Amino acid sequence: MGRGNLKRDVFIGNICFDTPLHIGSGEESIQTDALFLRDTEGNLLLPGTSIAGAFLSHLKKILDNSYSGLLEEIFGREKKASKVIFEDSVLKNENSTIIRDGVGINRETLTAQDKAKYDREVVQPAFCFPFQMSVDYTFNDNQNEIRKIILLGLEEFCNGHILLGGNKTRGEGFCHLNIEKVYSLDFSNLECLIPFLKNGLNGVGILTYEDYKKDVSFTSLKLNSIIRLEINYEILLKEPFVIKGRGEFEKEEFDTSPIKILKNLNSAVSYIPGTSIKGPFRFRAEQILNTLGLDCCDPTKNGGCGKCLICNLFGFSSKEGQIGRIYFKDLYPSNKELNEKKFDFVAINRFTGGALPKAKFNAKVLTSGCFEGKIIIENPKEYEIALILQVFKDLYLSDLPIGYGKNKGFGRIQGIIKNMKFMKLGKDEIIKKYGKFKEEGVWKSYNIDLKFKGNEKGLDVDGNLKEFIKCLDKEWKNYLRSQNEDLSLCRENE
Repeated sequence: MGRGNLKRDVFIGNICFDTPLHIGSGEESIQTDALFLRDTEGNLLLPGTSIAGAFLSHLKKILDNSYSGLLEEIFGREKKASKVIFEDSVLKNENSTIIRDGVGINRETLTAQDKAKYDREVVQPAFCFPFQMSVDYTFNDNQNEIRKIILLGLEEFCNGHILLGGNKTRGEGFCHLNIEKVYSLDFSNLECLIPFLKNGLNGVGILTYEDYKKDVSFTSLKLNSIIRLEINYEILLKEPFVIKGRGEFEKEEFDTSPIKILKNLNSAVSYIPGTSIKGPFRFRAEQILNTLGLDCCDPTKNGGCGKCLICNLFGFSSKEGQIGRIYFKDLYPSNKELNEKKFDFVAINRFTGGALPKAKFNAKVLTSGCFEGKIIIENPKEYEIALILQVFKDLYLSDLPIGYGKNKGFGRIQGIIKNMKFMKLGKDEIIKKYGKFKEEGVWKSYNIDLKFKGNEKGLDVDGNLKEFIKCLDKEWKNYLRSQNEDLSLCRENE
C-alpha cells in the first residue's frame, strides 16, 4: 500500500493443464536435455513472470493499438511499476514430471535426422499450479476501465486462449484458469483495512468470480480483427500402433511400449503427442507443394527459409525465427476402449536363414482404439485451409502413417474431421459469407460439421457445405496460379 493504493482486487485459483507444460531452466542432466525450472528447495516453479508475459502478450494481440498507453499504465513501463502482481506458482509434487522425447526427420531418408534428437522434462496434465494475482488501484486511476481490461484477460485465460511455456505449437502448454475466490479490498475503509492488517486475506470477505464480473461488459472495447480456426478431429487405429515411450507406467518391461501420461491422478493413459502429428503434417504439406512445382524449403537444413508458405504457417528457426500459426494439441483417448497386445520379433541371419543370437525383441502396441485432438490455425488464409484439408484427405484415406514401425506394417491410421469452428474478433471478410455467428465471450463463433465421405477417387461432402469447399478450391487455384506466375518470371529473369 506504499504507492497511495486505495483498493486491491485479489484473484485466487488454479491453472489446470490440458497438455504437458515445460518451463525451461536452462540446465540439463543425465536424464534430460532440458530440466524443468525449480526453486531453491527443488520444487517445480512456474514463475509469475511467465504468467504475466503470456497474459500481457495476449491482451496486446486482441486489443486495438489505442490501448497501448493504458496497458503500459496497468502493467508498467520503464521507471513505473506494474499495478498487477502475478505470484510465483510452486508445485511440490516431485512425481509430477516425466521426460518427453522429440526427433527431427530427414526429408530424404525418412529416418531420424542426425543430431536432431532431443528431450525435455514436462509436468503432466494431471497436476495443477496454484494461481494468485492482485491488482492495485489508486486515486487517479480509471478503475472501471482497468477492471474491464483485467477481466478480459482473465476470461481469455479461463476459456483456454492463453498458452504457457515452450513448444506450444507442438501440443504443450494448453491450459485453463479456474478462479475459486476473489477478494475486493477497500483500504480507505477501516472496517476492511484493520482486519486485513491483522489476519491478511483471512480477515476479509470473499466474492465468487461470477459475482465479481457480473456487471462488467466488454462491448465498448475496441478489438483487433483476428480469425481463429479450430479443427476437431479423431484418429482411428487401423493397424498396430505405437508412439514409443519410456515405460514409466508399465508393470513389466518391454523393449518398446506406448507413450503414456497422467491425464488424471487415477491412472496413466496412452496418448499421441502433438509433435507426432505436426511433423507428418508438415512433411506431407511440403510434399504436396513440391509435387505441384512450388518452392518449399527443407526445415532440417539451416532452420528453414522463412519465406515459403510452409515456413509462414508452421514456423521456422533460422535467422530471427518465427513461431508457427498452426498449433497441434495432444490427442487423448475417446470413450472407445484402447486394446493392447504384445508382439515378439526376431532378427534373421541373412546367411543361415535362422534367428540371430541375442536379436529377439518385443513390443507392446495398441491394436484398436480412437484418439481425439484439435488443430488451431491463427489468421488462416483460405488457401492455407485448403492445403491442410488436402493433408487431411490423405489422413482420411490412411495414406499418412505415423509412429514407430511403419516398415513393419504399424502406424496405419484414419483421421476424420468431426467439425470445424471459426472464431473471430472484430470484422473480417474471410468468414462473413459462411453463416451466422453466435456469441462466445468476446469472440463470435461459427461451427461447420464437416463429415467426409471418402473413397479412392476423393472426397464428397454434404450439399450445404459445397459452397464452402468451392470457395476454398477457388482460392487454392488462385494461389497456385499466382505462385506459378512468380516462378515463371523468376526463371525468365535468370
